[in-house]
Amino acid sequence: MSTNVFKSFAVAGVGNTVGMPIVKSLLSRNAQVIVLTRPSSKKSLPDGVKTVPVDYSDTKALAAALRENSVDVVISTLSGEGLHAQYKLADAAKAAGVKLFVPSEFGMPTKGATEGVLAEKNKLADYAQSIGLPITRVYNGLYQEFLPFMVGMPEAGKFLIEGSGNEPLSLTAMSDVGGKYAPKLCPLILTYPNLHMT
Repeated sequence: MSTNVFKSFAVAGVGNTVGMPIVKSLLSRNAQVIVLTRPSSKKSLPDGVKTVPVDYSDTKALAAALRENSVDVVISTLSGEGLHAQYKLADAAKAAGVKLFVPSEFGMPTKGATEGVLAEKNKLADYAQSIGLPITRVYNGLYQEFLPFMVGMPEAGKFLIEGSGNEPLSLTAMSDVGGKYAPKLCPLILTYPNLHMT
């Protein structure tokens, strides 16, 4: 099976987490990569990336940008307040004939979640599926980069661990999301639509 099932990728949300490792991984595999940015963004991007300034509130303009760049796959790494923009991004992807939408999951499993940010991510994935947009959800677990903040290290000066401290823990480095997940994404999607990668 070819590893070049999809040739053109749009990445939304290339901030300080997984977006840049994903972009770099795609570039290293000779994929065509565009990065959707806010018009005010001054983000420095690697050579070979086309920057496309967009208004995430304008579905028609988003769809035109995706269509003009013949995008096969939209990968969203939007976070925080940007998560809600994914609804219009999904609508634009559907209108532009994008073959696959990867919503901003990249963390703990969200399928069936009913509270907090996990529930918001689950609602978006359900919405994308409801409009007939093929999706892949990537669940890579907790990021090792966030561990010190999750266990109180900055405030306490030490790790605060509940329980016995003997329970296993699995962590993922942000760079591994791009390096390990992105290369597997293309060939698997062709065979397994609506795949959930863990």
